[in-house]
Amino acid sequence: MAAVDRREDGYERVRLEPGEVDASFADLNAFMYVSSSEYTRWGDEEFPILRSYLDCVLAGYIDVWGPDGARHFIQTTEGWQVPIFNDREMPKYPRAVALDEFSRSTIDDLLKQNGIVCSR
Repeated sequence: MAAVDRREDGYERVRLEPGEVDASFADLNAFMYVSSSEYTRWGDEEFPILRSYLDCVLAGYIDVWGPDGARHFIQTTEGWQVPIFNDREMPKYPRAVALDEFSRSTIDDLLKQNGIVCSR
């Protein structure tokens, strides 16, 4: 956990109570990382969301909960109005993932269906 805490610099690890997570995870020591207040703000032209980061997050949702889980994440997350820098072919995110064709097409379809545009 110390290595993850170092990697998540600028975030605070917060323990989740059993009622705050899906019942299938209730017996786990669940937590999430929350941005430190000094870094909490919407993305903008100077600091857009990286497509390579978004691909990584959505591929994880697809892997664990399937396309419906990724759809739920998209539909329950705020902030899609901010710029998304399309760096998929030359990722800037240091932990970018290689997408298989299923994940790539699923992510592309979900973003399109929800009116989310990756530009720049």
